[in-house]
Amino acid sequence: GSPVLEVNSPSQGQTVEVTTISVEGITDPDSKVTINDQEVGLDTEGKFKEEVKLSSSVNNISIVSTSKFGQSTKVERTVYIKSTQ
Repeated sequence: GSPVLEVNSPSQGQTVEVTTISVEGITDPDSKVTINDQEVGLDTEGKFKEEVKLSSSVNNISIVSTSKFGQSTKVERTVYIKSTQ
């Protein structure tokens, strides 16, 4: 079946005051993970942690785990940058 994909950070709809955010989670160790189409490394337990630049006031972050059999699981998070105005 599709790989397990848990995204621990950020939470959905999180508002931050910074322009980078740490995307953290865990998936099957033999899966491939991409965050916004950029492949990220996994440790031996399948954990990943990647800094993602936030560009606009509303940022959609797409995390996809694809198994070696080509089945994928997708988690999407929307992160907001708090206006400093």
